[in-house]
Amino acid sequence: MNESTIAIEVERFHGHMCPGVAIGVQAAKVALAELGRNSDSNEVLAIVETSMCAVDGIQYLMGCTFGRGTLIHLDYGKNSYSFVRTGDGKSLRLSAREGAWQRSPEHEALLAKSRAGLSTESDKKRYWELQRQVSEEILARHPESIFRIVRERITFSAPSRDMHYRKCSRCGDMTNVSRLVGAPDSELCVPCVNAK
Repeated sequence: MNESTIAIEVERFHGHMCPGVAIGVQAAKVALAELGRNSDSNEVLAIVETSMCAVDGIQYLMGCTFGRGTLIHLDYGKNSYSFVRTGDGKSLRLSAREGAWQRSPEHEALLAKSRAGLSTESDKKRYWELQRQVSEEILARHPESIFRIVRERITFSAPSRDMHYRKCSRCGDMTNVSRLVGAPDSELCVPCVNAK
């Protein structure tokens, strides 16, 4: 798949093109080159430390998903992405460099207007033109100018993939046994434990 096809496909998957998606595409390109795409014969875990747009670029290109247990979200609010090939443990971690991309003053002003609900149609059009422009700039760069890349073994315990469920003693929701807390006669799901 060539660069423009990749961008079009990821944009279609995500719903728009933006700098976050472009960051995810760049991270996925590095992981694909070094670890390959996730598949039944080449399991690759993507461990993402944000819930922002970049994750869709990674998910789409790497083939990692929550349902297969190969996309793992750690809600740290970081533009950091780790990849581990489970067969041999080869791994890498990419963290966005400070200033990896920035909005111009015009771009920031348009974002502020949008968040305040004050954007005109002209403002919205210009904002998305700037989003695309910055995205294209990110996609044209070498990944090492965007990320600090560490190619050391990452120690990480994947969440349990146990397929057994029992009822939470308090709310009654069927819950994966690996997530229940307490003794078997009074096991609670995480929300019920946190509600105490």
